[in-house]
Amino acid sequence: MTTDPALTRQVLLARLRTLELSASQDSARSRQWEEIRSSATEDLSGPTSLDQWVNQLRSELQRLGGELRTAASLNDIPSAVVDLARESRYKRIALGDDRLLEEIRLADQLNNFVEFRLLDKRSASNPKDHAGPALAQCQLGITGCQAIIAETATIVLDHQGFGGRSLSLLPECHLVLAQRSQVFGRLRDWWNATQPGRDNLPTCRTFITGPSRTADIEKVLVTGVHGPLRLVVILAG
Repeated sequence: MTTDPALTRQVLLARLRTLELSASQDSARSRQWEEIRSSATEDLSGPTSLDQWVNQLRSELQRLGGELRTAASLNDIPSAVVDLARESRYKRIALGDDRLLEEIRLADQLNNFVEFRLLDKRSASNPKDHAGPALAQCQLGITGCQAIIAETATIVLDHQGFGGRSLSLLPECHLVLAQRSQVFGRLRDWWNATQPGRDNLPTCRTFITGPSRTADIEKVLVTGVHGPLRLVVILAG
């Protein structure tokens, strides 16, 4: 059986063209990935000062349906909490045991007002008894946070204290207390600043961006179904 040299040549050239095209496509894809990787490491344009990032946080949180309030100092946070609770007619309040809440003695401050009923780790001999139904009866759940990412108005929250995740999910309103020093521009800014290793990671960490929202049913956006109806941040400093 003889083979037509011209046909063989055409077949070989076709295969070479296919290989050349494939190599060209791979090279193009490699260049695209390199461009993406390099752009991810470059500084993006945007706010450069903390004041600018706080303004970004305010506008982004408002866009998401949340609210940012400010306090001049840590000592002014309790009065800001009282103002929020009174104007919203919140009577039943759940408190986490975050460091910031302990530092400003928020539980003691709120206990001075007979109109409020507090639920915290000191209000029962067995705090686990209050982790579910009692928290669901609260109108306001107050926690601290590990950080706030201004670019997306995202709250970084660890759940190791009283109430766990339930405290930020079950009450009608989730109130986050923070200091300006806890505000970071972008997620990578916080990550690079803290460098959390495997040994100090919490058992549960949540990234919260705005109030609870879902569109599971007929693509109609509804708030407050899987979490709080309202998200408020009080920023001190």
